[in-house]
Amino acid sequence: MLDEILRKEMEHPDILDVSMSDVTKEEIKIKKILYPVSDPLNKEQLNVMKEMARSVFELRISKLLEGETPRGFDKGILEAIRRMEEMYVSFLSSEYVTRNGKVLCSVKQEVSLRGKRLAPGDLVFLDFTDAVLLYITNYIIPCSLLNNGSNEGS
Repeated sequence: MLDEILRKEMEHPDILDVSMSDVTKEEIKIKKILYPVSDPLNKEQLNVMKEMARSVFELRISKLLEGETPRGFDKGILEAIRRMEEMYVSFLSSEYVTRNGKVLCSVKQEVSLRGKRLAPGDLVFLDFTDAVLLYITNYIIPCSLLNNGSNEGS
């Protein structure tokens, strides 16, 4: 099954719409085949499957980074990776308001960070990693030096 997903993903230039049922339909059979996992042959088979899974992951991310639209069972993850890339590029290109390596952010949704409650509309300087994590989960918007035509980040 995994080999089929990998083959199809390699054959198509866009990100395939692989459903969760496509991913999990063979799960019970595979687990029965691989039991017990302590068996050396089964461990090797599991390693082969992990390598195929890693290849699917890398292929889907490379398509995403080339501009393809996220879809399928991992759409939310791919969208988070796209947002992470967006913020990374904007940070390195000095688009954001920063101070001492921290990013000025506007809070969108209430969140608690290290015991401090942040409310919508609050402005806060966050470490880059915290800012990325809160941005990909839609809690904050980094404040941009550019007016992008929306209220986000400006």
